[in-house]
Amino acid sequence: MKKRIEILHVITRMEEGGAPRVLLDLLGGLDRDRFSQTLAAGPAPEGTDLLHEAGRLPVEVHRIRRLGRSVAPLRDLSALIGLIDLIKDKRFDIIHTHTSKAGFLGRLAARLTGKRRVVYSPHGDIFSGYFPGYETVAYRWAERMAAPWCDKIVTLSDAGGREYLTRGIGTRRQFVTIPNGVDAAALSAAADRRGARGELGIGADDFVIACVGRLVRIKGYDVMAAAAPSIIAQVGGAQNVRFLVIGDGPERGALVSQVGRLGMKDRFSFLGFRTDIGRLLSGADLLAMPSRNEGLGMSILEAMALCLPVVASRVGGIPEAVTDGVTGILVSAEDPDDLAGACIGLIRDANRAREMGRAGKRSVETRFGVEGFIEKTARLYLDLMGETS
Repeated sequence: MKKRIEILHVITRMEEGGAPRVLLDLLGGLDRDRFSQTLAAGPAPEGTDLLHEAGRLPVEVHRIRRLGRSVAPLRDLSALIGLIDLIKDKRFDIIHTHTSKAGFLGRLAARLTGKRRVVYSPHGDIFSGYFPGYETVAYRWAERMAAPWCDKIVTLSDAGGREYLTRGIGTRRQFVTIPNGVDAAALSAAADRRGARGELGIGADDFVIACVGRLVRIKGYDVMAAAAPSIIAQVGGAQNVRFLVIGDGPERGALVSQVGRLGMKDRFSFLGFRTDIGRLLSGADLLAMPSRNEGLGMSILEAMALCLPVVASRVGGIPEAVTDGVTGILVSAEDPDDLAGACIGLIRDANRAREMGRAGKRSVETRFGVEGFIEKTARLYLDLMGETS
């Protein structure tokens, strides 16, 4: 019997969001007879930490208490030392780093300990919109420096790999595209349209537009709020339109204030951090993702798995997930009128919306299943180890 491959996953923090959720799928889905997995992560904000979910899996979990998202030299040095100690303490075959901060420190720790099989998954890109200017410059510099310290850089889309290469980061042979995947069967099993609508006081005939994700500027929820009055004005006489905002974050207060100023307070429901995303999405009729930057968009895949049409910005890897005019409509980022027009069109044309929803479900089942994501990642690990099966 072959020796199990020992893998260390390093991620900045296991907070509610796309990258940690994807990592949980990987931790729970890889063949336990072939792979042994360890997880190292920094602390997440109270109420959003998913590290306890990893603790329920057959995975060894380590808290790197000084590992944080922002640049802080002394704290970062302490986190680096913690990672070095962990790597020295156990003989890992592969070190897989996730997200930008852990990606840099994890790769540096691997290099300083002589580890040669290293993978980096940025889970998107940080080149615009995420950090203040000086931090963005620092991260770009760090990405260029750290690229030679790993064997493979895994991007969510082909566009993501091209973005890195355009910025002089890495070499073409390093990049491999492995899109995220979702468990369509589990999402369908969790669907409860009547129950979700009843909980939220939504009428059977109301049209519900959902937004899912952290409430941060990069997600463009302010653009959705700005588009809402136009949507209401043009279709409000024929159909009651409601907006669900699922998630929490630092922009919540500003968004609530914006919605109030626009006279839309009664139309928006801010649900905060929730774990029953599939159930809530099943109560919606359309997903809107007006992001300013996006790696791929897990909530896009979740919505499509539940037969929801999608209106999303034409940025990052989104065009590789949403086929414009087939599974949804792509719009310009930062353009409330474009966003409103696409939503209005689907509200008015129920048959087109339903057909897009069905096409989206087929796309997820054939291209974005969680099984395919796990299989491709396992294949990457085996290739790095020189194993053929």
